[in-house]
Amino acid sequence: EVFCRNVLPPAARLLSDTVEKNRELTVALLRSAAESLTDVAPLLPLIFPVMVQRLGNVPVLEDSEEIRLQLVDLIGGPILKRCAAPAILTVLPDIVSILVRSFADSFHEIVKKAATTTVSLTESLPPGDIGEVRAEMLLKAITPSLSHRHSA
Repeated sequence: EVFCRNVLPPAARLLSDTVEKNRELTVALLRSAAESLTDVAPLLPLIFPVMVQRLGNVPVLEDSEEIRLQLVDLIGGPILKRCAAPAILTVLPDIVSILVRSFADSFHEIVKKAATTTVSLTESLPPGDIGEVRAEMLLKAITPSLSHRHSA
């Protein structure tokens, strides 16, 4: 709890740092925290505002392909796997926004990671909790990737 309250808020702000290495180290710290905490729900309000700002808008602010990939992987990995459905629902619009933008990414590994993260998202929530509108947004975003040569 002390870690979440004292260390993570300033660390989360470093996701917007101008120095790529600082952003990269911040993602590693957040991943380590998410893998170490028994409940990752306290992380969500700290990191998702910055993540959606960096990945979920047009244009995407994060210029590093590797950091974009690591952030999508952070969502699909420890966040969705170690977070209860009610907490996920609090950031669901942000997750969907990030995934929709990730499906349009020029780096094919991010598109693939967005697809596996979408699967993790659907497995993390009870049926129907994603909602028809969000499901349609995801379906519309993923459809062009289904015929792409890297979709296999």
